[in-house]
Amino acid sequence: MDRPGAALARIRRGLTARLDSAEEADAEGTTDASGLVEAYADLRHEVIRVRNEELRRLYDAHEISDTTRRRLQNDLDLEEAGLGEYGSL
Repeated sequence: MDRPGAALARIRRGLTARLDSAEEADAEGTTDASGLVEAYADLRHEVIRVRNEELRRLYDAHEISDTTRRRLQNDLDLEEAGLGEYGSL
């Protein structure tokens, strides 16, 4: 499996596990809004982490320039900062 494909597979597994957990909690009546917000933030952090890894790989392989890497890294940093305190890994 290619590198982006492996990253997508890992994200899918994480999303599936989180959805299964949320569905179980909902079926048991134990779902609360803050738990769902935190689970969502955790997933977003994981996606950002994978995107960071891919960005680093592209730069190290000389597939993107330093200017592009910096711009994309800044976007990822801003996205992560916007998640706030929830889901810090």
